[in-house]
Amino acid sequence: MSDQHDDHAISRRSFLKMAALTGVGLAASGSLLEALAQSRFRLGEGPAAQLALTPNEIKFIKSRKLRFGFNMNHRTDDFINSVIDGGTEAGKQYGVDLLVGDANFDAAKQRSDVEGLIQQRVNAIFMIAVDADSISQAILKANAAKIPVIIVGGPPVRGKAAAVLNSTSYQGCFDATKALIKEIGGEGKIGVLNIPLALKTIKDRDNGVTAAVKESGGKVQVVATQGSFNAGELSAAAQNMIQANPDLKGIMCTWSVAITAALSAVQQSGKEIAVTGYDAEIDALKAIKTGKPATPSGKPILRATAGQQGRMH
Repeated sequence: MSDQHDDHAISRRSFLKMAALTGVGLAASGSLLEALAQSRFRLGEGPAAQLALTPNEIKFIKSRKLRFGFNMNHRTDDFINSVIDGGTEAGKQYGVDLLVGDANFDAAKQRSDVEGLIQQRVNAIFMIAVDADSISQAILKANAAKIPVIIVGGPPVRGKAAAVLNSTSYQGCFDATKALIKEIGGEGKIGVLNIPLALKTIKDRDNGVTAAVKESGGKVQVVATQGSFNAGELSAAAQNMIQANPDLKGIMCTWSVAITAALSAVQQSGKEIAVTGYDAEIDALKAIKTGKPATPSGKPILRATAGQQGRMH
């Protein structure tokens, strides 16, 4: 009787901690590990260090042969692929089978995929949603099936997530925009490349950009804002911004693929246009370290990216 009671006490918290550990991809990404070390989570308030599994929890998890749904909104950038790789590695470490899915930015497909995971009776679902509203119906079904859901990017409009993981997106984009404003001398025209996702974390990014520009007191003007999921479309949008605004001084990018697209467009233009962003790709981080890419005069065009700090609620 005592053993059964201990198992029951361990089970729910262990599932949630394991899902969170697997989801944030601790095994693959030092930056995410650092972010998690600075975060808080609500499985009972406490520091993120409490996410560490105890020996009893590890033993319990390995004995259960768990299956977790692992549904991503896309697989087009380094961050998502790092999460998948890290989650897969953590799953192997703890004997958890991951069923990885990719919505390719299709909200209807993601909803169907998550409903499929529910029908398969997975033990938990970790996901990065395409849309906080459209995924709500599937989360309500997971709630009814008593399958805990860990979600990244903000809570669903309806339904209950067992935990929500988020980065400080507002501050990150605020800081990156301030860096851009400083780089262009505190005044001038800039463009913005973003991502059209209906998630709290994405809205926070856009708001961070707006707040930083507002602080310039009208000295900085956003002359164009374009968003897309597609790298080619983002590059074309950046090229259009540059052509339509000969005096454009900078481009602020609120997600990783946009940074790469903006860099490509600026290099093709041959102009002195600064680029800053949030959520950088590995190639962009390498460019910062090496001082490349640069304009024809040799001035680096990628000056800064804002770091992420994780939050789990």
